[in-house]
Amino acid sequence: MADAAADGGRSGPTGRVIDIQTHYVPPAAARLLQLDRDRQGATVPGLAPDGDPAGPMFGVEARLRTMDEAGIDVSVLSFAPIGIIEDVGLRIDLCRAANDGLLALCAAHPGRFVAAAMLPLPDGPAALDELIRVRDQANLRAIHIVAQTIRYRPDAIEMEPLFRAAAEAGLPIIIHPSAGVVDLAPQFDDYGLSSGMHAMVSNALVAARMIQSGMLDRLPGLELIVTHLGGILPFLIDRLDSRNTGPTAFAPSHYLRTRLWFDACGYPAGPALRCALETVGVERMMIGSDWPSRPIAPAIAAIQALGLAPDAERAILHDTALRWFDPRQPRSVRAK
Repeated sequence: MADAAADGGRSGPTGRVIDIQTHYVPPAAARLLQLDRDRQGATVPGLAPDGDPAGPMFGVEARLRTMDEAGIDVSVLSFAPIGIIEDVGLRIDLCRAANDGLLALCAAHPGRFVAAAMLPLPDGPAALDELIRVRDQANLRAIHIVAQTIRYRPDAIEMEPLFRAAAEAGLPIIIHPSAGVVDLAPQFDDYGLSSGMHAMVSNALVAARMIQSGMLDRLPGLELIVTHLGGILPFLIDRLDSRNTGPTAFAPSHYLRTRLWFDACGYPAGPALRCALETVGVERMMIGSDWPSRPIAPAIAAIQALGLAPDAERAILHDTALRWFDPRQPRSVRAK
């Protein structure tokens, strides 16, 4: 990427940074959600009502300004991680509007954004259709799935055509917890446990099922990026290894270190972050802020506070993410 002088200084004091986890609701998608909310007289799970159209989740100027202040060169855009929309027609229309809006923003600001597509899960064939519709777009760099654990299982055999197509297109799967949706048990719905615990269990559970089902062996080109340190995966990986009964070629820890990548969103430079880095390796960690739900600066500060070697810090802040998210380079497409 261009140096700070050439890019108007936007790299800022942190140097070059690629933020792999930010969320955006394009105007057309916001209107669809508002219409559905009005029709039902209820809120859409995971999306605050009465969103300000000029606010950071919906607007652009605040987003660019915050990126410049934090020294973010590139943000990976994904739709707000809402739960499953019950109305099938709306779900499909929403994904089309979301993806078209994400890609339009990328095109309007070359070099600053790339996109992760939203798919109308749990309908595997409809999700594949939407992937086929957008997969040739240059700024599409990943697929974003929400870890809603009860309604569908991404490791199910009927999902494999979708994930095979993603792998062939060079698109990793970003697994993100659902926002405001508690589907494991109602006991998570009190005391802040929905975000504090359920979210970290749900995305780890989805990733573990994809690993331990043997899916990664059957689809050798499929790559997973698990947000928020992979939830509880790094802490429990030895236990998963010793109790795995899935049809995998290797122990689950092998896949954590060879097929999965992670972001460090939401964790300060403490024992949880050190545990994840020691478990999976510095080279598999990236910066993800979850902006605008969270501020960007603490995500960067947590990595800088670790006292890593310069090349290791640079890998987390920038270099590893170039594998998929460099807007200057074409996406790597695997031969079918």
